[in-house]
Amino acid sequence: MRVICSILLFAVPVFSNAENPSGDVKPVKALVDGRLHEPVRELVLEFQRARGRRVEASFIAVEKLRQRMDKDRPDIGIWISEAHHRRDEMGKALDARVICRQASPPAPVLAACLSENPGAKAFYDFLDDAVAQAVWGKWDFRVAMETDAEAYNRFVEEKLRATYPLTAMRMLGECGIRRGICIDVGSGGGQLDIELAKLSQLKIIGLDIDPEMVDIARKNVRSAGLEGRISFVVGDVHKMPFADNFADMIVSRGALPFFDDKKKALLEVYRVLKPSGVAFLGGRYLYTPRRYVIGTEDLRTIVRKTGIPDAEVIEARGQWVKIRGPEAPRQGQFVGGMPMVARRAIVDYGIRAGKCLVIGRAFTGLEMELAKVSELDTTAMYPSEQAVEGGSAKVNESGLSQRIGFSVGEPETMTFAEETFDLVVSVGALPFWKDKEEALRQIYRVLRPGGAALLGGRYLYMPPGRRISSDALRQTARQTGIAKIRVIDDMGQWVEIRK
Repeated sequence: MRVICSILLFAVPVFSNAENPSGDVKPVKALVDGRLHEPVRELVLEFQRARGRRVEASFIAVEKLRQRMDKDRPDIGIWISEAHHRRDEMGKALDARVICRQASPPAPVLAACLSENPGAKAFYDFLDDAVAQAVWGKWDFRVAMETDAEAYNRFVEEKLRATYPLTAMRMLGECGIRRGICIDVGSGGGQLDIELAKLSQLKIIGLDIDPEMVDIARKNVRSAGLEGRISFVVGDVHKMPFADNFADMIVSRGALPFFDDKKKALLEVYRVLKPSGVAFLGGRYLYTPRRYVIGTEDLRTIVRKTGIPDAEVIEARGQWVKIRGPEAPRQGQFVGGMPMVARRAIVDYGIRAGKCLVIGRAFTGLEMELAKVSELDTTAMYPSEQAVEGGSAKVNESGLSQRIGFSVGEPETMTFAEETFDLVVSVGALPFWKDKEEALRQIYRVLRPGGAALLGGRYLYMPPGRRISSDALRQTARQTGIAKIRVIDDMGQWVEIRK
């Protein structure tokens, strides 16, 4: 293989022969302009983590890159460069596409795939998917959504739509409020408001500083048939157009880093919140440019300076500020049940289609919840015929029987073929597995490359004798020899496997 001479920064696991049927294993070479070092460095690591594929990143000054590309193009390569003119000559020659834009000085970033190799195409496609756009945003490379309300709305609908039900459930659970008035600060296209309305009896008011965004949100709400429940106003969080003690609940997803004066904004939220109300503001900030993101300790300092009696920063599945009014109920973090688990699995792993295996002890409805939020064809495996019969009857009643099947078995002795499932999910069953190490190996065996497993639960009603400590579970996970396996203590105890 002809390779351009350059500095090799990463060498990670090679493509499997299944992805390269000829058996000739070839890495992807990412050839980039010297000013794109950091985002491409992170993209390589993200691609490695998500896909388990090999990428070599070569950082060459753009002038040399142009010369070498013309002289000795590699067999497999992804060309990434800033366009110094509208669409520079090399970009045109390679039929490059715009994957993001540099903020300062303004310039589009182009990419071109230089071969038909499946590995090269996989990385090329990855450059502008949702995860990659999050990485670009961290390094101040922007997509059109940051300056165009319509483009932002399209991006949300195409890339983020599945996350809003999960966020809405989290917010409702954290606040413990289902009725009354809710204000959504920085409401954008209204996607969160639609999901909040579906899951509660709240009357929702979206507040956004951008009039164009408010117009789009109103259209989205009309399309959802929820105009009677959701309204929008143009306004600034630093001076909200609402009376004192007005709202039962105030939420915000993703807007907090952009508040110019966070102390003033939080005090304004507290002014508008009823004494019995709760506010929950924050997000995971995957798409937030780094210059806006604030450290958790710095945010805690700001919250302390507000003097709000019952305000705290929560660093769990994101960074959040939670404010309770003096008469608000004492509400713990949201449990959420099977709908929450289903949305967590779909959102965290980005697997919405293909085949799914649910492993349970008795019918919980998890397979039905997965069917509601994805296009997955699901097999539910229970240890007894009785459990299968009970689950099958419930699924038939739901009208989802065409997408959900059943099997009798235990994970240690599964008879499914290798690489059968894209996603494996189990809630509450892990403590009952007699040979947990072998069960985890079998689950890995039936996962397809690129697939994921989420196994665990909160075990609120599990007898103490059945539970296993996280340290012991981590030791079991290490003994499996699975490369990408970890124990997560977050809203329960979970084992995550990626393949």
